[in-house]
Amino acid sequence: MRKTILTGAIACAIAPAFAEDTPTTFDLGMIVVTATRIPTPVRELLNDISVITEEEIQRAGQATLPELLRTLPGVEFSANGGAGTNSSVFIRGANANHTLVLIDGMRINSATSGTTALEKIPLGQIERIEVLRGPGSHLYGSEAIGGVIQIFTKSGGATPGFHFGGGVGSRGLHQANAGGNGKLGEVSFNLEVANESTDSFSALGNPAHTFYNADNDPYRNTSVNGKLGYTLAPGHELSLTGFHSVGRTHYDSKSTTPSIPASFDFRNEQTLSSYALQSRNQFRPEWQSTLRIGTSTDDLRTATLNSHWDQIRTDQDQVLWQNDITTRIGVVTLGAEHLDQQVTSNTVYAVTHRTVMSYLTGYRGKFDAHSLQLNLRHDDNSQFGGHLTKSLAYGYQLNREWRGTASIGTAFNAPTFNNLYYPGGNPNLKPETAINRELSLHHERGSRHASLTVFDNRINQLITYSGTTPVQIQSARITGAALAYQARFDEYGVHASATWQDPRNETSKLLLNRRAKQTATAGIDRQWNAWNFGSDVVAAGKRFDDTNNTKRMGGYTVFNLNAANRYSKDLSFLARLNNAFNKQYELARDYNTPDRNVFIGFDYHPQ
Repeated sequence: MRKTILTGAIACAIAPAFAEDTPTTFDLGMIVVTATRIPTPVRELLNDISVITEEEIQRAGQATLPELLRTLPGVEFSANGGAGTNSSVFIRGANANHTLVLIDGMRINSATSGTTALEKIPLGQIERIEVLRGPGSHLYGSEAIGGVIQIFTKSGGATPGFHFGGGVGSRGLHQANAGGNGKLGEVSFNLEVANESTDSFSALGNPAHTFYNADNDPYRNTSVNGKLGYTLAPGHELSLTGFHSVGRTHYDSKSTTPSIPASFDFRNEQTLSSYALQSRNQFRPEWQSTLRIGTSTDDLRTATLNSHWDQIRTDQDQVLWQNDITTRIGVVTLGAEHLDQQVTSNTVYAVTHRTVMSYLTGYRGKFDAHSLQLNLRHDDNSQFGGHLTKSLAYGYQLNREWRGTASIGTAFNAPTFNNLYYPGGNPNLKPETAINRELSLHHERGSRHASLTVFDNRINQLITYSGTTPVQIQSARITGAALAYQARFDEYGVHASATWQDPRNETSKLLLNRRAKQTATAGIDRQWNAWNFGSDVVAAGKRFDDTNNTKRMGGYTVFNLNAANRYSKDLSFLARLNNAFNKQYELARDYNTPDRNVFIGFDYHPQ
């Protein structure tokens, strides 16, 4: 494990020198929106952000979304078994419910757990992912203490067309997807459908566990994503977007009823959906206005004994009005948001509804070698009152290749309905608050990018558990540094990162559970005629499954191989070997992880 971390660090350090005089094609001019709420080139950002492109998503084969996310610097995840099982993503050592997840700008999290069922979002529906590391409450409000993940669903190309693809893999995996887009006058449309199924493996791996059952725990998912746009006039567009995913998972839970066999599997069916109507209007050359009205749902139904179904459902109605005004000294953003959260469950909650009214403003400007970003946001929560969050970021271009940035930002997270009102909950909990400071140094030569980021995130009133009761500790502190490099030169593409962090409960001085102090990723691919060959590695140090740091989980290193062939301009094939050396490891105590597995797929996309 130490060798792997060291290898990642060395790769980050020597890669710029190795590519010193080699032409590259890595695009630092890529436009992103998550870090600023306005379109901004990557090279101009003052924040720590990563982008996963559609090509990288395609190369991931049968990987799940959490597995793909952990290939980024500072991102870890845990899972209670295979595909479709409960997963948690940790950004820079913060809690799983400290990451806000957006789908096409819409909140999709559960108001009861505070997390998002990322494992139920199929990669086949995703066009691009942007991950902001560091606080984002000054932009998006509650939950964004550790970071923000924004998922952009497929939208089709400018040229009308259709495509279909699929694949098969180990453990009875089958995937299929199809989509089409077109334009009729001023109307444009896109529709994507996807389906996947796998027999998977037994989620629990410890025969001594109370709920152990050696049978496979299969997973099925069906999803659809659609977009409809109408151009009213130049600069004025009305659009309707929709995303709907239904995932069905088996999991082990031993029956205590004599008439129920020990092999009985509990099941859950989880539906994630978001729908939005949006109007984008260029009222003046310097004034862009966006009005969005939408709703999202997280509906979890669990089948237990005697086919009884339990339900926990979150509905979130959301309204946004954002105005971006370009001035001679920079871009000013003014906006207002309204969020209405409603919980429906056959479990009795003392409170099932709350609203949040938010106002936000931001400024982004550049003056010669100086860059500045300032954001303020006020959230008025019907349960917890008002919270003001703010961020100040500054960048200085030292010379043509080197630039430095510094930022300080605050964040907060309102307790979930489970924290407060689920049986055994604590209605006296207060919102968690955080302040994050970070410094970074960037080197850009041609189209290569290397960076070193140092961060210090202090979280006050952190919610944790004493047995089954949620309590608040005085504070937690997460300090660390991340080194990253990525580039493409000649026929080769390389990337590497290494993250060192100390996510610690300051009261007990113990590590936060399921988070490693060291993680690393690295990868290389080569283009050869119509072929592309690649390999990547993901590694993490030891972790503890419990807050008392008594249940140790060892470090791990996982190697993956992939190959792709463009058979013709319309047809391409992909093969991927995951966990090539069949590493046995744990992401959650007593739960299995995927062993060596293979995926072979194709994509037919007429040009």
